Amino acid sequence: MLPKANELIQPPIEPTENFTQLKLYCQDICSLIKNHKDQVKIAIQDTVRLTERIIPFLLVKTEKNFQELAAQTLLLICNADIAGKEVNAKEEIRNYLENYGEVRHPTFNTTLNDELSNFTRLSQALEK
Repeated sequence: MLPKANELIQPPIEPTENFTQLKLYCQDICSLIKNHKDQVKIAIQDTVRLTERIIPFLLVKTEKNFQELAAQTLLLICNADIAGKEVNAKEEIRNYLENYGEVRHPTFNTTLNDELSNFTRLSQALEK
C-alpha cells in the first residue's frame, strides 16, 4: 500500500528500500482511476485520499512515462466528475504542495513544485 503523507519520514520522499514496489502500486492505482472512474469516485469520497499517495511520484523525473501517468491521474482526480462535491482534490493537492512542494528529493534532485511546472494542464487546474 502507498503510504500517506503522515506515514512518511520526510514527505514527499518515498522510502528507497521498497521504491520499486511502491511504484508498481502507484501504476496500478493510476490505471484503476483511468479505467474505473465511477468506482474510484466512491473510493475518493468515502475512504482514501489518493492525491497524497500519488503526488510524490511526480518526483520520478528519470521515468517520464511514469511521471506523466502520475500527473494525468492527478488531473483526472481534480476533475469534478471524478472527485465529486464531498472531496476537494485540488485543495488537498494545494495543501500538500504548500507543506512539501519545496522539499528537494535526494535521489532525483528536484522538488514537487519544480516538476509540477512541467505539467501545464495540471498546474492550470490547480490554479482554478
